[in-house]
Amino acid sequence: MANTEGLSDEAMSSLLAMPSSEQEKLQRQHRNVAAVPIGRMKPPSFRRSLARRQQMMELGDGETPAAKVIRSSQAPKVFSSSSKNESYGEAGVAERGDLGQIFNDDGNIDEHNEISNSAIHKPVIMSEYISERPIGAPDDHNKSCSSTTMPRESRFKQRNRYYDELRAPTEGGFPSLDIAPLGTFTRKGRASRVNPSPNTHDKIEGIKSEKNHSSKEIEAKEKFPTFIDLGMASNSMLANMSLEEIREGVEEVQSILSIKSIEFLKKRGREKLAKSKVSSARGRSQHTDRDVSISNDRIGTKHEGIQLEEKIAQERKEKISELLSSVRTPDDMDRVYNEALQMGLAAELPSSAVDTITEVTCGEVAMSDRMKNLHIATCLLRSTVPRQRLLGAKRVCEILEEDAAELAARRRKHTYSGSYDEREPMRSIYPRLLPVAARCLLDESIATYQTTGGRILLSTVLRCIHALVTLFVHPYHVAMISSEAHGCDDPFILYQTCFMCDVSHVPPGTEMYPPIQIRPLDDAVENKATCYRADSSAATAESDSKAFYSDPAWTLLSRMRIVPCLSDALRCLSTESAISAETIRSICGILAMLSLRSQGAAGAIARHKDILPFLVSYCLSPKISSRSDDMEDELFNSGVALPALSLLCHLARQSRDIAELEMPFQSIIPELLAILCVEAESEIQSWSVILLRILLRYGVGVEHVQSLIMMAAPRLEMMRPESDLGAHYLTLFAIICDAAKPLQQIQNHQADECLAMSGAWLSSSVTNCFTSYHKVVNGCSKYHTRLASAQLRFMASYISSAAPTERSHVVPIVSNEACFEVMNATLESNMLENALAIVLRVSFNATWDTIDDSKTQSLEDEAIGCLFVSAYMNFVKLFVKQDASEFFRAKLFTKIINLLEQFAERNHWSITSKGKKFHPARQSWLVEAEFSVLRMLCEASSGLDSIRLLLSTFAFSLAGRLNIGHEAMAEFIFHQDNLFQLGNKIDRTETRATSLQTFFQTELSDHVLQLDHSSNILFLTDLCGPNKGPLNSLRCYAEYCLGRSNNDAEGGRFFLPLGGIWMWNVLSSTIPSQPCGSTGTTTVDQVSLVVVSHTLRLLLQLEAMPNASCYMTSIKNGAKLYHAANVCLLPENILGDGVIRSSLDLLFKRVSGFDSGTLNDSFLANDFIKACFDHSRISKESTKYSSKGDLNAQSQTAQKLYDLLDNEQPLSDGYSKDELKALDDFVDDMCDAYIEYGGQYSIFTNFIRLFLGHDFPAKATTTVLTRLNPILNLLTIEEEERESQLFYLSRSVSSGVWGLDSSRRDPSSNLDSFSSSLKKREKNLSRNDYAYLLAVAVLSRNLVSCSRRCECGLEAMRNRLTGLSDAIFYDIIQVSLKILASGTRDPIMCVFDTCMDSNKGLLVQDGDTQNVWRWNSNGGAVWDRVVNSLKGDT
Repeated sequence: MANTEGLSDEAMSSLLAMPSSEQEKLQRQHRNVAAVPIGRMKPPSFRRSLARRQQMMELGDGETPAAKVIRSSQAPKVFSSSSKNESYGEAGVAERGDLGQIFNDDGNIDEHNEISNSAIHKPVIMSEYISERPIGAPDDHNKSCSSTTMPRESRFKQRNRYYDELRAPTEGGFPSLDIAPLGTFTRKGRASRVNPSPNTHDKIEGIKSEKNHSSKEIEAKEKFPTFIDLGMASNSMLANMSLEEIREGVEEVQSILSIKSIEFLKKRGREKLAKSKVSSARGRSQHTDRDVSISNDRIGTKHEGIQLEEKIAQERKEKISELLSSVRTPDDMDRVYNEALQMGLAAELPSSAVDTITEVTCGEVAMSDRMKNLHIATCLLRSTVPRQRLLGAKRVCEILEEDAAELAARRRKHTYSGSYDEREPMRSIYPRLLPVAARCLLDESIATYQTTGGRILLSTVLRCIHALVTLFVHPYHVAMISSEAHGCDDPFILYQTCFMCDVSHVPPGTEMYPPIQIRPLDDAVENKATCYRADSSAATAESDSKAFYSDPAWTLLSRMRIVPCLSDALRCLSTESAISAETIRSICGILAMLSLRSQGAAGAIARHKDILPFLVSYCLSPKISSRSDDMEDELFNSGVALPALSLLCHLARQSRDIAELEMPFQSIIPELLAILCVEAESEIQSWSVILLRILLRYGVGVEHVQSLIMMAAPRLEMMRPESDLGAHYLTLFAIICDAAKPLQQIQNHQADECLAMSGAWLSSSVTNCFTSYHKVVNGCSKYHTRLASAQLRFMASYISSAAPTERSHVVPIVSNEACFEVMNATLESNMLENALAIVLRVSFNATWDTIDDSKTQSLEDEAIGCLFVSAYMNFVKLFVKQDASEFFRAKLFTKIINLLEQFAERNHWSITSKGKKFHPARQSWLVEAEFSVLRMLCEASSGLDSIRLLLSTFAFSLAGRLNIGHEAMAEFIFHQDNLFQLGNKIDRTETRATSLQTFFQTELSDHVLQLDHSSNILFLTDLCGPNKGPLNSLRCYAEYCLGRSNNDAEGGRFFLPLGGIWMWNVLSSTIPSQPCGSTGTTTVDQVSLVVVSHTLRLLLQLEAMPNASCYMTSIKNGAKLYHAANVCLLPENILGDGVIRSSLDLLFKRVSGFDSGTLNDSFLANDFIKACFDHSRISKESTKYSSKGDLNAQSQTAQKLYDLLDNEQPLSDGYSKDELKALDDFVDDMCDAYIEYGGQYSIFTNFIRLFLGHDFPAKATTTVLTRLNPILNLLTIEEEERESQLFYLSRSVSSGVWGLDSSRRDPSSNLDSFSSSLKKREKNLSRNDYAYLLAVAVLSRNLVSCSRRCECGLEAMRNRLTGLSDAIFYDIIQVSLKILASGTRDPIMCVFDTCMDSNKGLLVQDGDTQNVWRWNSNGGAVWDRVVNSLKGDT
């Protein structure tokens, strides 16, 4: 509705009046003037400025509007008086190409181009929609029309009217403007035109009832306009333009579009023009006669129809005016619209383009209404109307932030497991152009920031982008920049706030996202880096959006150039006196996630001249209160200070180079001290201490140590145990003591005088800790546990740094008696036992997947418990070797060992958290706590020989769960000789075998940079260790994966993680081969032999423990068998070693189930095949990185293959094609080695027999029987015990008879292979050979099954048995009859009773019996008799 406030009824009527007949004449005269050739047209006498028009139509929210909008739940239809009830179809950007017709073939202007004189009627303006302000009074307008030409409409208005008439929202390209009507949103747009009400049509049709047929044809013509009608707006615009203006327009089009695009538009325009001429000619020829016949009748009723239409229009105006007079509030707008809709004064709103999406599904779930609203709001982001863009941005922001909160709640419910990732299903239901629309709207909001709407839009779009990035980055890269948000229990935050450690365990982006290809930017892009360019190609917008959904942070950095854009946004925000906390949180969150994605991005953000300086100055400055009596308000605004501090912590942990920057980190320390001086405790102070802790860890800001201690020490004494800040202060003091420790050994440290004097300044604080510790350790809350942990850590660091050295002899401030009192008080409290139960519950598990995560405590309690165990064990380690602590040590060890035995002997069931990935931060605090226990026990190894195996399994299980950044822990484990000792049960002696340790130590030495970095972040060796180098980063990766050795760069893998089966992987490792005759061959073979021998004996020793530990039972037997089978593929001299063969044989019998008598282990073959496939993937990955090609292209190819593997459907037997391929390759290798040299070794034969089992795929069995057909007699082991042979045969043949019980039939390929193995052999198998017994048992079992099932099965068995000797056929029939006669239906026992008895063979029978069983000469009769016997007919 136009702004009618203050207008009289007469003025209101004149504004809403339809054009009279005289006005129509004036308009026709004007159109006749427009038909004058362009060259002779006079310039318009009056023309409104385009800039002024645009300013009027695009005023922001809160400013004086050019029109007033009535809100409604649906959008209005737009009609003109010349296009009634027209149907709106889809139209793309390319349909605007009619302008291409004004070019001739040479690209010049065609001055003789015909311009259509089609009338453009004045729209029927309804009061409930938008009306522009009139240029002048109606009388003046009418007078001017008769004398001069009409003023030319602005291009903005012409374009809007053109789209209103076409009503064809664009769908392709970007930034194409989809101005589809609003679904459930408020209409805020341009003027709209509607059809006359249905009542009007009824009355008019009543008058024209005799000419109904003709009217329908006219309406059909108006409903389906021709191409000429669609170009009326363009032609009208050209008619009102001078030749110079047309030239300028042409030059503008040529500067925007390419030559190919212009040629395409010209060609399409010519085609449309040709089609329109043909269709119009046909229409005229068909309707000429009919029009002539009805023209006379139409003249009589025309005047009556006009009078009736004027009367109806006047009545509508009066009703509309009456309704509008009652509008006072936005609710009245909806009420008035509903009443007008019932009275026929308003049209139904058309459906949105998004509503045409009837079923957009994600899996099997249809798109919800809420998600449809998101699609509609996304369309509004691309509108040309500012208020529509703002409305859409607000709705999009609301939905995205709700989704982000919901997703965070779900991740919290799943304990932030890495396996819970919903990004893939979300990509399919979110609008595909939403990221690009939001990014382009960010540029638009910056450009219009001077308006009120622009300022609101900027804040809203920033929140949208932040929510989008949060939704689609990897869960481990979500930066919770404030603990006040829903991520207060995020493990990465808890690692800093509860575990009190600042090491970042965020995985790098190279592991979280698909491979990327970096392309250099051209000069034009670099010069305009702050503006995101999206051309008119729809593929470009879709490509950028797809890249965003796949890798949001990298796309923002590379394609969308978000960093300079955020700088511009901050420059705009700097003019505001107050910025909302949501805006600051969004900016800091985006920057934090960018820094996690790329270390280079973190450096660029930290070194930017505008970003951090503004954030620091605005967010960390005290608030200026306007009220002098306002004493309860916080001095610092936590809503903006917390995000800024979190961002600075993320940046400082990336590298030392960033932390050493003068601005902001070194210059920010005084501001941090000012924050800490505030009396009231707040979360801002905790994060300020964390940031100071990070900087001091690099050695930055040591000159402020004295001020910090003098300010914090007195306040620390007055803090209660419930205070979070007290624990952070004590941890900061521990960092200061650790940094001061090297000064006791090095002289001439003038620059570090503050650190040298820190011991004296902290003496009172450490004394107070010893005094108050007894009261704190007996507390029962998590606050007491955290404070006690911080006290222990501070006391341990202070004692370690104050210890006397050769160069310094100081008087200890704390006595040993006080230290022993602290240890005893902890040992007698429940706090230690509860914390140890939390830590040790995950011990003795090979992998994180086998851990039962049904915990009773929260993640916060778990982190605090691990912190307490680590702090206490590090404190005890300082005194555990002293004689005075012997009694205490025995008491402490007893408590720890009892808990270890309890968890080691617990029953291990199947994997309880299959596929669940523990969060990296959780892994780290659990691993560090376990390691502190192991380290303390190993360093006090005297008297622990009785529990050596327990400690070995504890250490080996821990080594398998170490991750990148824990290399220093692995080095410690592999240097403990006691853990790798071998015991002899016979003479009760122990052998120190160090070959396995040496093997892994050599591997670690190839990753020396990562090893040194791990030592620095875990053991502070950069402060107190020799030649370790400075701490370059607090990431768990050395120099963000850039500090790899040459061997590591070739291998493409870090040393860690080893995996749960790391000891078994030693058996399947590849031994490098050297040329024959080289001096190094013997050395390599000897080392390999010793390593394999040591590993086998150590594994056998752990498997034979009286009470099998959870560590050994958590590894699947099938996986053990696979890796043990790889020993057979090693060089023959290794398999020929007697110790290796005997150890491997004992291990095979124990793992295969022979020792325990386990026959029906259905998971053995499945686990074997899975382990084979996993091992083959590792080998292929190593080969991929070792080749000298395009690593990026290879990684992309590998990623595609892995995607295919993940999406591949399993086959009928439960295995994928690639798993079967890996097994086939392995079986082929085993057969080759067996033929070459393995047939002489019984242990090799046992592994070959394994593939003949009924649980293995049929192709593996067929391959073995085919490849080894000439030497199948070697499968018989000389002097093999009957029990052993019976066991392996039972594992190979299915029990029962298919058809008579629930057992399954054997595959036909297996039956064919077994029958072939008994035919046409150079050397026949004896009746007691293993292969003979197995083939007879399988064939007999299936013959019995076929006799009970169907005739076709019997015929197939007859064909298989044809060609066998009479003696073999006789044995098969006798075993079959025994199976039917026996109650157990066990084929193995029947075949043993028949074939192992030499008196039951055909050759020892009398002549008549042999004649009766001549199978080859009288097969038909013999077969009929056999079938009747099996069926029981005779």
